[in-house]
Amino acid sequence: MFMLSNLFQASFLNYEAIVIQNPCLHSHRLDSRLGPPSALPGYDYITCYDPATGVHLGILPADPVEDIMRKVELAKRAQLEWSQSSFSDRRRVLRSLLAWLVREQEIFARVACRDTGKTSVGSVLLICIHHGERALRPERRRSNLLLSYNTSVIHYEPLGVAAAITSWSYALHNAFSPVIAAIFAGNAVVLKCFEYVVWSSRFYLGALRECLYTCGWDPDIVQHAEALTTSPDIKHITFVGSTGGKDPAIILRRTNIKKWSSVWMRGAFQSMGQNYEFIAEMSERIRKLCVGFVLTTSPEGFISVVDGGSMINDSYTHFDGLKKVIQDAVAMGAHLVTGGPTLRHPYHESGSYFAPSLLGNVSSNMEIAQSEVFAPIILAVDIANGTRYGLGASVFGPDQQTCKGVTLALECGMVSVHDFDLPFGGIKASGYGRFGGREGLRALTYTKAVIVDPFPLIAETFQRRLIQSWEFMSGLVAFVRGDQ
Repeated sequence: MFMLSNLFQASFLNYEAIVIQNPCLHSHRLDSRLGPPSALPGYDYITCYDPATGVHLGILPADPVEDIMRKVELAKRAQLEWSQSSFSDRRRVLRSLLAWLVREQEIFARVACRDTGKTSVGSVLLICIHHGERALRPERRRSNLLLSYNTSVIHYEPLGVAAAITSWSYALHNAFSPVIAAIFAGNAVVLKCFEYVVWSSRFYLGALRECLYTCGWDPDIVQHAEALTTSPDIKHITFVGSTGGKDPAIILRRTNIKKWSSVWMRGAFQSMGQNYEFIAEMSERIRKLCVGFVLTTSPEGFISVVDGGSMINDSYTHFDGLKKVIQDAVAMGAHLVTGGPTLRHPYHESGSYFAPSLLGNVSSNMEIAQSEVFAPIILAVDIANGTRYGLGASVFGPDQQTCKGVTLALECGMVSVHDFDLPFGGIKASGYGRFGGREGLRALTYTKAVIVDPFPLIAETFQRRLIQSWEFMSGLVAFVRGDQ
């Protein structure tokens, strides 16, 4: 079984380890102290580190193709028995995980903070426990009049082995949501997470595997892989990508700016943007933001009040690319109200920090308006449908009726309310398919249509002669449909 205790220590306040200068996924190649005690032949490795401080968390092997195929095969075998489990059995596993999450919520939160540099602020379990069976139980369907004496039922059957490819943002939620949905639908699942959150994702899946084992089920139902490969045994892929976090917030005339400004601040800066008379109110708030890390104290011994954490990394040409799109926007007429440059933290020089920024006077032809950038940047613009993205949007106005018209006109997958009972997903370049809600659960099954004749011995089933058949059927159609 996967031992979780080895991650607890690293999640504690002021955890001490090697601080990597300019950390990256392959830092172990540049510093022999970071490498594995003995490297396995044919394996590559991933350096795990805290992006807020540069602290080394460990090194994990990246699975070669042979290991990935073996994990898929293990999941396939375990799923055969799991597919026959009852909804009661599946709820028992989820309730066990829920109890663990509630009891150890601080540890789960600290692990996410350590691996992503986020603040602690932050249910698919409850939705599956209370409503999952209703979404997946057999469903009666109406038949046409000529077959109305039959019973028509749709069954939702497990697909087999599902794969989930998830992004780094909201590491706990993104790892658990597709995995929990897949196993509740009777599938096994292989998770491929973003490589920057391998450390925490293994912790979360280890917890779920422990719950499966404790409840008497094969933990191989859930697998973790550092890559995915073509396999005919993978029947479904849930993909949570990292295109960006800049859903539009539409602010209508006569909206109370002060009332909603805290909501926009949280939406833009809670994950440092990797997750919107407005200028004066927002710029003052942005300048007061404090970025840092919640799992360390200052040299003076104080635990700072932190509004925003670090970026997940400073690669992807990331910081240079972010500065360039801001500079290009300013050159084309945008106004940089506050922020803009890379931020060097006074206590965490190896951390990946970017100054919270506010851009005004942005037009739709600027790259920053057309690209979903992962950064703590607000665009004070009237741009919503003019991009190739369409994940979500929010509408703020003086009354519900005024907001409704704008809501219906938006081209996106979700508007305003992120309720776990609703399907999550976008349109255009922001997504394909849905997870969450009834639609998400049913997407993890195949539909089997079953029609049952309750009176098989009463109706004549022998084949009539051609002329007799035509006379009978044409007369029946005329009788049933003639007056329509």
